[in-house]
Amino acid sequence: MDERLEFCRLAGLEGTNVSELCQRFGISRETGYVCLRRLRAGEPVVDRSRRPHASPRRTGGDLERAVLDIRDEHPAWAARKIARRLQDLGTEPPSASTVHAILVRHDRIGPGPHAARLRPLVPSPDCYR
Repeated sequence: MDERLEFCRLAGLEGTNVSELCQRFGISRETGYVCLRRLRAGEPVVDRSRRPHASPRRTGGDLERAVLDIRDEHPAWAARKIARRLQDLGTEPPSASTVHAILVRHDRIGPGPHAARLRPLVPSPDCYR
């Protein structure tokens, strides 16, 4: 952040060559001009999030609520059974993987039964003996 402000301060000086200044700071000219444009517009000169503002294909809130309600009524049911129950109730169900993602997103599913048996990523020192 300090380097960006320093870049903008130096670029605002009379007779400054922005191309050479960009090269000195190790940024592209496009990035340099974006920083200058944002500073002149009064915006913060920081990286912006690349996360989308909306996810148009994300499951609707009412369908998520229906999945969670069924899961709350029947805590032992998994994604496929919940999807089938939604179908039986006359609702167009999402795929089982989507139901599973909804359950994970709302902390309704813990680690799987095999999680405790997974090997550690770093081998123990005893394995080399």
